[in-house]
Amino acid sequence: MKWAMALLLVGCGGEGSWEVETYGEPYIEQGIPASAFEDGCSARFSQFSVVITKSALVDGDGVELGGLEAPLTVDVHAPGPHPVGL
Repeated sequence: MKWAMALLLVGCGGEGSWEVETYGEPYIEQGIPASAFEDGCSARFSQFSVVITKSALVDGDGVELGGLEAPLTVDVHAPGPHPVGL
């Protein structure tokens, strides 16, 4: 059954949309607990920005099918996912 699904996906083609999202991982979204530091301090972020310099949807042959305008800056300190583009 898994092979049939894989073959079905490989056979798909045509046009559509691609939604790009990102998130900050638990240490960024929730903070770094005191147990992670030798001195017992903890860390919380009020902002944590990442810059996406390139994003592309690439097929199995390495052909770029789409992408987003770059660079993009996204603040990922709040729980995600954060929409980046379509």
